[in-house]
Amino acid sequence: MLIDKAGDRKNIAYLFLFACVCVVMAVVAWPADATYEPKDKYEDLWSHYQHYETAILPAKVFPYMECFRQSSRRHKVPLTLLLAVARGESDFNPHSVSSANCCGIMQIKWPITATELGFKSREELFTPRRNIDAGAHYLRKMLDLHQGNYYMALAAYNQGPGRIPQSLPVEKLPQAAVDYNGYIYHHLQYVLGSKTVVQPSAVYVSEWKLPVIKFEAKFRAEGFIQYFKNRTPAVRLEWFRDSWGNSQIVMLYKNSKELDQGVRLMKKYGFTVNPDKKYK
Repeated sequence: MLIDKAGDRKNIAYLFLFACVCVVMAVVAWPADATYEPKDKYEDLWSHYQHYETAILPAKVFPYMECFRQSSRRHKVPLTLLLAVARGESDFNPHSVSSANCCGIMQIKWPITATELGFKSREELFTPRRNIDAGAHYLRKMLDLHQGNYYMALAAYNQGPGRIPQSLPVEKLPQAAVDYNGYIYHHLQYVLGSKTVVQPSAVYVSEWKLPVIKFEAKFRAEGFIQYFKNRTPAVRLEWFRDSWGNSQIVMLYKNSKELDQGVRLMKKYGFTVNPDKKYK
């Protein structure tokens, strides 16, 4: 777990309590040999999405929507799946670059994956239309490799087909790949929203983000968000991965009034946030 230096003793005490709660939950709810959570949890959730939810329209009009629609049709990958991957990978930032040199909206790795997908230079990856289409193409290849299994295809998208070959049994999936499935599924729920069948009119806006805390383990990030959601739903916490793969919890806000309110409410429930910290 990575703790901001600005955190005071109250934060440390809270985190200790939070860690204890996580341990108790793990002992009570999961088998003794489970490191984080049952590995088949997201396999079942992705299977349900594949069979019942791929035709549902996105809850918002997301950035570069027409590019996503065209690539969805061209490569026969569900639109909401592409949007979930894009939000999780870069939050639709065409200039995003990870520590592993993955670039653009869909985080295409340079040079290995990018050259395989036809890119001649790293700079080409920062063109939204091309990057989105390349991501859809690559995800289609992973789906074909794993006979349409969304769970395994997403693992291969994240880890590469060399680490997630067709012959790999589902139960042997690395924990990092399991976590990635959960992470993208989290963003899929945002994309689907209330699962409306009516064409939405709300436009997605990438809001200001205030860094709150980082976790290495995905389930702790989910637990942290749920803890505050249950106590103060006015605080809008979201979860993104940083360039090193850690789970970065951020507070979303539209203006200084909402920022001040969120900081105040989090402090009321035991966690102090530095309002001047910048999101990278």
